Amino acid sequence: MAPPRQLTPAEFAQQQIAAQTQLTRFSETEQWFTAAVAMTQAGGPVQVPIPGPMPLTRPVEALSIEVRGRINVTVAPFTSVAPEAIQNLIQLIQLQGNHKDFGAVTPTRLSGATAFSWGRIFQLQSGGGDVYISRNGGPLVSAAQPGRPFVSSFDGTVATHDFVLHVQIPFGPSLRQESMAILQDMNFLLQPLDWGNTINLLLTLGDASALGDPTGATVTFTGFGSAAGTPQVTAFQNFALLGQFQNQMGRSGVVVRNEQQLQNQVALANRALLAQLAHQITPTVVLKSGTFQTGAAPSANIDTLSALSDLMLEQTQLTVDNKQLRNNLNNLMMKDYHQRMFNTQVPEGYFPLTFAESGTSLTAYRGDRLPGGSQLNLESNIILAIANARLRMVQEYCLGGPFPA
Repeated sequence: MAPPRQLTPAEFAQQQIAAQTQLTRFSETEQWFTAAVAMTQAGGPVQVPIPGPMPLTRPVEALSIEVRGRINVTVAPFTSVAPEAIQNLIQLIQLQGNHKDFGAVTPTRLSGATAFSWGRIFQLQSGGGDVYISRNGGPLVSAAQPGRPFVSSFDGTVATHDFVLHVQIPFGPSLRQESMAILQDMNFLLQPLDWGNTINLLLTLGDASALGDPTGATVTFTGFGSAAGTPQVTAFQNFALLGQFQNQMGRSGVVVRNEQQLQNQVALANRALLAQLAHQITPTVVLKSGTFQTGAAPSANIDTLSALSDLMLEQTQLTVDNKQLRNNLNNLMMKDYHQRMFNTQVPEGYFPLTFAESGTSLTAYRGDRLPGGSQLNLESNIILAIANARLRMVQEYCLGGPFPA
């Protein structure tokens, strides 16, 4: 299906004026479903039962997911614990559907760990979610937001560990949380007229090996605050209350965030090609680096990183036909620049390259204007050779939306 045409400069100016009068308030989180999920020590991932497509009775601004339960560790503690242990319990969050202009689209395909840290990259507090932990029946404590080092909220000791995990999935572009960003979000709501009854959510949860290396430990999962039952998964939606403006967005768009596992880089190299990116309007690219668990490997189809690192890569660049888009010679300095512009602390192991520090997605890189034969590449020097190194990448890009021709 052909995408809608690009706006002329005059049409774009008119739409920007109209956008300043575009107001909404939100419903706050409304529950979609809740499901009990039996999790095991070594049974591999399990799919959450979901009752049909996402209900789009009104435009949706964000999806929120909660997992709550108890991890019972007996006999011996975990041999090692992953830094994103609790977040790894959500192995996959995938939304896919059929858009009236763009056809089959997967707006979201992220691990729970990456989705959790994604919000922190762009907002100071709780942008991606929260973790709450209670050990041996003690007080429920809000875990520290991820930083450097990235410290796990789960310590793997012999104890009962009651946990609540919240992960937020907003559907607008990743911007500073300010009024301009909220106005722009209106262009990327999941609109009933655009999607109909076609958006399906796929959620999978991990087993004990998602938390780290449980060798020697006996691990069971039960209900929150209880020695019986099973963990519970609940999904919530935040609706935009647009009134008569519902389904009236002239340039409705879709933000796509799909996490990719990149080829393992295990040897020192200069300007190693990490990925070829889609020719799309790109506000942000995020690269994640760490190491795969050694010793006892995770269960089949369980994905977890035993450590995250900011020291594996240097001079990470986006290039077009071998020309740098940004002159980055120092990854830590570039990361600190991002932190200053977004007033946040980027978690260890995550490296953002953004074109939206202006506070608007309209400054996104216009990869859609590249000639068909051009290459938009992600390159980096590999400065630390590790046999079990792992890389992940998310290219956030926009289909449609309020962009000029």
